[in-house]
Amino acid sequence: MDAEVLIVGGGPAGSHLAYLLARRGRDCLLIDRAHFPRDKVCGGGLSLKAARLLEPLPPRLVRRTITGAVLTHRNRHRVHVDLGRPAGYTVTRRELDAWLWRRAERAGAATRAGVAYRGHRHGNGQVVVETDAGIFKCRLLVGADGAGSRVRAALVGNGRRMTRPGLEVLLPAEVSGLPADRALFDLGAVPGGYGWIFPKGDHLNAGVFAGTGPGVRRHHLRAFLHAYGLEETEERLGYPIPLDGLRGPVEGPGVWLLGDAAGLAEPMLGEGIYHALLSAEIAAEALAGGVPPPGRYTRALRHALGAELRAARRLGRWLFPCSALLVRHLARRPRFSLRFTALMTGEAGYRACLRTTLATLPLTLLSPPRLPCHGPLAGP
Repeated sequence: MDAEVLIVGGGPAGSHLAYLLARRGRDCLLIDRAHFPRDKVCGGGLSLKAARLLEPLPPRLVRRTITGAVLTHRNRHRVHVDLGRPAGYTVTRRELDAWLWRRAERAGAATRAGVAYRGHRHGNGQVVVETDAGIFKCRLLVGADGAGSRVRAALVGNGRRMTRPGLEVLLPAEVSGLPADRALFDLGAVPGGYGWIFPKGDHLNAGVFAGTGPGVRRHHLRAFLHAYGLEETEERLGYPIPLDGLRGPVEGPGVWLLGDAAGLAEPMLGEGIYHALLSAEIAAEALAGGVPPPGRYTRALRHALGAELRAARRLGRWLFPCSALLVRHLARRPRFSLRFTALMTGEAGYRACLRTTLATLPLTLLSPPRLPCHGPLAGP
């Protein structure tokens, strides 16, 4: 047997699991068809709770420390929230994933870059994994190979997944009037979703996503950028965000799925890095005493994430259609504005936010404004 656990995919989920297992002295092999560093399309917002799973996070990976947010509805009104402390970070996946891969290696994980998974079969109590570099054998195969996971396809078939596209562009930093330490969230910039602008030092990442609507198209991105005086570039980037939300299987005989391969991105904001890392933590804990009986990993994952994913979907369906009202709601109640910002940075959960919204909305609508609600944010 080449490894007890063979992990396909060197993104946050796969590399973090390899690191956790190797640190505990477990035998694991991490493979990826790419060589690191490699480019990866991603908004690059790292929530505070995600960063905490990676502590200590090297300062060189941080493009900007986010200490506040600008909340708006189609750039017509703005609420500025200053937290006065780090609430999240912006990173590039090229740098983050390369660091995660090297960290797993330093912890003792065996790695093979440039090795692509081709398929697997079972034999003599082992999983026989076929790759373009030959055959590997293991007790457990872990698919952490993203939204287009080939391990998942081999496990459950090529049926249609529940995905929504994210569209983004990279722009020069000087084209926006956005403060360098704040992330902008434009609620309702697209039907059933939002737009974002994340500062990253020498450039901006701007994009749109609609997890609870019909999805976004190029004209949605163009309209969002135009509202801020920004021009669409030819280097438009798109990627599918899987929102299966534990509705499909996440394990089979000798096979587990992590992160985007398991469809664990949350459906309101589309954030996937935290759930990718958390699924690795859950998998590592389930493997603490060896490969457990079938079903234990699924139960642990559902217990940790099931209710939050359902609450995120429900909250998005309720809030995005009335996002203009929501921004006025945020302006009337500073405490709720801070709570909503905490939701976006990952410091608050969706279930708690859902309960607070339902409990306070009637009173809020009758309250006078308390926070300044500014006009449009102009471009250059």
